[in-house]
Amino acid sequence: MNNEQPCAFVWLPGWSFTVETFLPLRSYLPVQACHYDAQFSSVSAEEQLYAAATEAVRKARLELNAHTMLIAIGWSLGGMLALRLASEGLIDAAVPISASARFVRDRDNREDPLSGGWDPRQLKRMQAALGNDQGQVETRFRAITLSDADRELAIEGHLSPAGKWTASALTAGLDYLLNENLAPLLPKLQCPTLLIHGTADEICPAATSHALHANIQQSELCLLEGAGHAPFLANPQKVGRTIKEWVHANY
Repeated sequence: MNNEQPCAFVWLPGWSFTVETFLPLRSYLPVQACHYDAQFSSVSAEEQLYAAATEAVRKARLELNAHTMLIAIGWSLGGMLALRLASEGLIDAAVPISASARFVRDRDNREDPLSGGWDPRQLKRMQAALGNDQGQVETRFRAITLSDADRELAIEGHLSPAGKWTASALTAGLDYLLNENLAPLLPKLQCPTLLIHGTADEICPAATSHALHANIQQSELCLLEGAGHAPFLANPQKVGRTIKEWVHANY
């Protein structure tokens, strides 16, 4: 990272997680960087997720000087929000991790490479189950967040604990994952974008980042062999180094 253009990061966590999940990755980024956290845990409607993301950006812009490059790092749901921020020109660069243009499969076009692998009915079942046992829904989701390789690295302890999001926030997050479709916005995305994905992701297949890479002009793709849905937990040092090198090359 050069001295002429300092950087700051906006952090956008995934569904049911908080920004504490990013702490291992943050430790490998420059200590002088400023950090701004989006808070999703108490939202009550899906549109409030993007509002929370834009509020983190607004706060950063107010506090930083005009020469500081603002980079949004988002994971899964947060990665989708980072792409939307980028499409509207609100940030200088985006790092979507394990993200897609659309989380669920398109029932009318199952071969759409920009769509994720989840059946919409699966998310609707999760919503229905939240009222009965919120903890069990979160636990089951977290069980498929990590690949076998991730678990061998014993990084599960770095996941923010379940129960941090309200039931309303969890429902809003699932609504967002069901309804958001960023594909029409991708041509508007003009800022540098680093796509990071694990090849063993069982929640959002790595093919979705390949498709994003093909549709975002200034994008680079980094695949982590054997990593699951949270590659920055499997190997925070490698992901942190990749981000630093990418930022240095672009700024």
